[in-house]
Amino acid sequence: AVDISKKAIKIAKKNAHLNGVNIIFKIGDLLDPLEDIRADVIISNPPYVSEIEFKSLDDDVKKFEPKKALIAKDSGLEFYKKIEKQIFKYTKPKAKLFFEIGFSQKKDVLKIFSDKKYVLKHVIKDFSKKDRFFFVEIE
Repeated sequence: AVDISKKAIKIAKKNAHLNGVNIIFKIGDLLDPLEDIRADVIISNPPYVSEIEFKSLDDDVKKFEPKKALIAKDSGLEFYKKIEKQIFKYTKPKAKLFFEIGFSQKKDVLKIFSDKKYVLKHVIKDFSKKDRFFFVEIE
């Protein structure tokens, strides 16, 4: 598991211990800390809220999550674009990719992952019936 936040890693380690799961934790940005690891599955909840959207978020969200964990440049698409550029270095053939997306980002994220290298499997809606999860497989 990778996170840029030391505090998030500390909490994740505690949760892993409480649930009896063995996870390797690394601090860093996106996939770079994986170094020579080639994964079968990548699950990511990157920051995807634009500065404009952030202003309209509920105060509960703003207080609970660090701003750095929420906001992304380029209309909230910054990290999807970065991940797409890195993904082949860190995944095995036929790897599966799962991302949380903003409810209005489906079309834009599909465009980022529209290359023939990817096969769209699903866009899954959340409990509010809004597009929220994006699942693709690498060809």
